[in-house]
This record gives sequence, structure tokens and C-alpha cells, in this order.
Amino acid sequence: MALLTIFGTDVLNLDENFAGFLGFFVAGSVIISAYPLSSLAPKIGRRTCIKIGLNLLIVGLVFGTFILFIGGLIALIGIIIILILGEIGWALVNVNSIVIVWELAPSKEKIGAYTGVYYLFGFMAAIFGPFILGTITDLVSPNIPWSLLLNAAIFFAIALTLMFGGKRGEAELTDEMKLET
Repeated sequence: MALLTIFGTDVLNLDENFAGFLGFFVAGSVIISAYPLSSLAPKIGRRTCIKIGLNLLIVGLVFGTFILFIGGLIALIGIIIILILGEIGWALVNVNSIVIVWELAPSKEKIGAYTGVYYLFGFMAAIFGPFILGTITDLVSPNIPWSLLLNAAIFFAIALTLMFGGKRGEAELTDEMKLET
């Protein structure tokens, strides 16, 4: 979200006011989809939900890279669709990752500490992520605006790869929950 308005003005050539409105599609899709998507985890697993979400993000970012070559209104509509699908993917990651962190805590007394560490790293990513991504984009592919999306897709692909290493964090289903699924 930090670079979304700049992306809208510099890459999509949008008016600053409309470029700022792109964030509406991001926030709106998360708000609408987070609760329904949270009911998916007991059926298919939290790690699976996160992997699906990361795949949605990667596919959206790669598709967005190529749709920018089309330009015009089609590119704008495509980017809006990608923003919505990407944020649905991010909602799948977000609503399940904190619960996995809680499940990894060795005791109920440690849940607060684990939550704090989760948010510490989340805020550090929000602070340093745009700087790191922007720096890499400037160093690797200066003056190529679409490379921002491709570079972001690479980071999500790294996250997806790391998800295959996780083996814990799934909640045990009760007998009643097993009957419902």
C-alpha cells in the first residue's frame, strides 16, 4: 500500500486523487473477504490457505507485470482486478498466520510474547519493505516501472518456498468439527 499511489501516478499515469483511491480496492477487498475466508482454514488447513494466498499474490503480480504493456483503460481495469484478487490472497495469509503463531506458542502464558514478536516483524516489514523493494528495483532495473511488480512477486515466491518448511501450527479439530467438514 505504501507505494500504491506513486505506482498509480508514475506507472499508470493516473491523477493523484484517483491514484489515492486505488487503496480503496485494497482495503475494501480485505474487509469483505477476511471473515468468509477465515472459515476455509478448518476445512483445508491454515498452511494450505496461506500457500493459496501467496500463489494468488504471485500470479496477480506476474500478470500485472504483463498487463502494464497493454496500457490505457484495459491496464487500469486489470490492475484493479489484480489488486482485489491480490488482497484476497493477502487476507488468506493474514487471517491464518497469526493463528499459526498462537498455535506455535509453547503455553498460553507465551501467546502474548509470540503475538508481540509477530507484530514486531510485521511492522518492521511495513517500514523497511518498501525501501528494500524500491532499492532493489532501482538497482536491478532502473527506469522500468513494471519491474516493481515482478520484484514483489519474487519476494512472495520466497515466502511461499519458506511455507513448505513449516510443519506445525495447525489446530487439532475436535470430533464435532470433523463431523461438520
